[in-house]
Amino acid sequence: MQLSFSEDRLINAIKTAFACFLGLLVSKYTSSGPGHQWILISIIVVMSAQTHLGGALQKSYMRIVGTLTGAIIAIISILLFSHDLLIIKGIIILSCLGYAYLAGKSANAGAACTLGAVTVTMILLNDPLNLYPAYFINFHNFGRC
Repeated sequence: MQLSFSEDRLINAIKTAFACFLGLLVSKYTSSGPGHQWILISIIVVMSAQTHLGGALQKSYMRIVGTLTGAIIAIISILLFSHDLLIIKGIIILSCLGYAYLAGKSANAGAACTLGAVTVTMILLNDPLNLYPAYFINFHNFGRC
């Protein structure tokens, strides 16, 4: 793979880095509970791969689908296997494997699968003795997609 300079990509990278800096400031001074990491995750996912606005609506729809499927996988996993951390870790690995495989199908699938894998991971890696607040965090952030 040959790397080449692109002014559009450079401008997008600078905008993304600046948005992450602002997101860090916002999360530092406004977040009082768990879930503040979603600010940066949302910024990175939305801005890093979008140098142009075309297709933004379709990608937004796919991100919602990915977040929803990831939340469903995580919730079912918690309800069935919350007592067994080894199974939970296996579900994270299998989910990431499945989402990574499906992400290669198209750019839209990649948008859905990225958020699906992140959602499963963020919910299931939450403190295992305090998993239920993760539901609230995820559904609170679901509206940001």
